[in-house]
Amino acid sequence: MPKILIAEDERDIRDLVVFSLRFSGFDVVQAANGLEAVERARTDRPDLILMDIKLQGEMDGLEAAARITEALGIPVILLTANADESTIQRAKFTQPYAYIIKPVEERELRTAIVLALYRHEMEQKLIQRERLFSTTLRSIGEAVIVTDGGFRVDFMNPVAEHLSGVLNSAA
Repeated sequence: MPKILIAEDERDIRDLVVFSLRFSGFDVVQAANGLEAVERARTDRPDLILMDIKLQGEMDGLEAAARITEALGIPVILLTANADESTIQRAKFTQPYAYIIKPVEERELRTAIVLALYRHEMEQKLIQRERLFSTTLRSIGEAVIVTDGGFRVDFMNPVAEHLSGVLNSAA
C-alpha cells in the first residue's frame, strides 16, 4: 500500500484528507508545516506527498516541495486555495505532479494520486533504462557516435572520443 505524506497546517482539512486517504487504502503520515514535511519525508520515505502551498512557519509548501524533490525525488501534488497567476508561476518550479484547488474532492484527489504514482514509476523505469543504455554504449569496444537530426553530436563513447580527439561535452 503506498505511503502518502500530507503536509497541511489546517487541522480540519488535514483530518478530512487523512480520513479519505485511509479509506481509499493508503498509508498516511502527517506534517503541519514545511520543516516538519521535509523531516518526515526524510525519515518516513513516503511514495508521494500532498503539500499545501501556504503553510505556517518559516518554510512554505513550495520551498518544502522544492527541497524534497531535489533531495529525495519524491513526487509532490500541490494543494491550495490559491490559483492566482504568481502562485502558479512559482509552483511550476517545484515540478508538481498535479495542482489541486481546495476544497478537495475525494475522487479527484484519488485520481491525481494514482496517476502521479504511476507517472513517477514510469519515470524511474525510464531513468534506469537510460543509465543501462549509457553504460552499455560507454563499455562497447567500438566507436559509437550518436547525432541528432541536424548532425549535432548527442553522444560519443570513450572509444569515439579517443579516435576523434574530441571530448564529448553532451554526454
